[in-house]
Amino acid sequence: MKKLITILAVVLITTSMFAQAPQKMSYQAVIRDAGSVLVINQSIGMQISILQGSASGTPVYVETQTPTTNANGLVSLEIGAGTVITGAFASINWSGGPYFIKTETDPTGGIAYSISGTNELMSVPYALNAKTADNITGGVIETDPVFGAWDKSTGINITSSQVSDFETTVTNNVSMLANTAKHSYPTADSIKLFSIEAGAEVNVNADWNASSGDAQILNKPNIATGNNSGDMQYWNGTAWVLVPVGQPGQFLQLTTSNVPSWSGPTYPVVTTTAVSAITFTTAMSGGNVVSNGGGVLTGVGVCFGLNPNPTLLDNITVDALGSTFTSSISGLTANTTYYVRAYATNSAGAAYGNEISFATPPLPLIGSSYQGGIVFYILQPGDPGYIVGETHGLIAAPVDQSASAAWGCYGTLISGADGTALGTGAQNTFDIVAGCTTVGIAAEICSSLVLGGYSDWYLPSKDELNLLYINNGPIGLAPQNYWCSSEYDSLNGWKLNFGNGSWSSNSSKLNGRYVRAIRSF
Repeated sequence: MKKLITILAVVLITTSMFAQAPQKMSYQAVIRDAGSVLVINQSIGMQISILQGSASGTPVYVETQTPTTNANGLVSLEIGAGTVITGAFASINWSGGPYFIKTETDPTGGIAYSISGTNELMSVPYALNAKTADNITGGVIETDPVFGAWDKSTGINITSSQVSDFETTVTNNVSMLANTAKHSYPTADSIKLFSIEAGAEVNVNADWNASSGDAQILNKPNIATGNNSGDMQYWNGTAWVLVPVGQPGQFLQLTTSNVPSWSGPTYPVVTTTAVSAITFTTAMSGGNVVSNGGGVLTGVGVCFGLNPNPTLLDNITVDALGSTFTSSISGLTANTTYYVRAYATNSAGAAYGNEISFATPPLPLIGSSYQGGIVFYILQPGDPGYIVGETHGLIAAPVDQSASAAWGCYGTLISGADGTALGTGAQNTFDIVAGCTTVGIAAEICSSLVLGGYSDWYLPSKDELNLLYINNGPIGLAPQNYWCSSEYDSLNGWKLNFGNGSWSSNSSKLNGRYVRAIRSF
């Protein structure tokens, strides 16, 4: 199950002259799954409820939202801006608390909420409550000095004792000013307004003339700022203090001194190894772990797929843990482009290497040039060496290797050289060369052949030579007698007439025959 690790609820306190307080509250949360892996760049479903009285109290307001987490697993939203299920955010009587925020989360983006948490609002959202000051009726009894005539054109002087009384009144009523957000002194035809922030110091000169403007505000509380994207600030009891942005993958926790601090490892750093040994269905790659991010590696391998930027949700290999690893990619389709990236995981999450694209070759057709020769047979289900989902077959050299080579070792029975079935030609050739050291015989010519960059050529067995005869059209073997590697007895070997397709076992090993090497792929 995925889980909600960190919840930060912030009530925005924003007021100005004649301005209405915004009917919203900011909310942030960090989402991690059961393995403490961040849920990043993913849409989630949330239901937010404002409960009155207790953690199980009556919901006075309920809404739903579908925000998206960022690259750090952080989701940010504004309570009051979602789809309303019940209640009206603007109608909440914040003075009737306590109030609690209940969040229910579906990490998959739906409404199957699997994560739930309830937290008390530790202070009334003052800016929202302050809007009630606009609705005060019945008049306000003022204790400040009263000016009978406040005319901007002429002005009046204020005495030192009046200034002293005014400063005392302001000092004793800062909390009142903060809650009501504004204070006004109306006159008959000229209204003078001023606002004082909570905690600000008011400096009024004894000779201040009312027509010259508002009182001067000193020592304005510091406002949260930052130097880099991701910086945050916390209130240490007297001032806002900067918390520089941490490393991707780290999490924020409080120290024993209640100071927020970034902790834990960051993501690993990994690069992708070039793709090699590409076949119709397989390839090789891997990666190099440049840094473990300060944590213990929990997994390495490559992820691959048909679309760019493959992730752990696509096809992956799981390889042995280490700073360098090799990955065998399988299950590919011929003539297809793939994208591959190495990955490495630790407790912070998964990191990916550079992306490499590669294409598997098209399936070869009988008669097509491939791997140093010409394809003359594709293995079928039931054939020796056939593998489901893979393409294998036989390739003939493009030209004859000899027109008059002997089979060799007349009068000697070569042990192990009597295989006739498909797939036995390579072993026959190996046994003939090992048991008959005569240079220039048919099997030795094929075994020592290097052609098209390949050195695994051999003399075909009886059944393999027969397949070559059946599919000879695009290959072009002459209508002559060709040796196969299947021995008949100590005096004779099998030969096939490509003119009429007839086989003969009464062919002396001393006779010179045509030779055509083959190899398998």
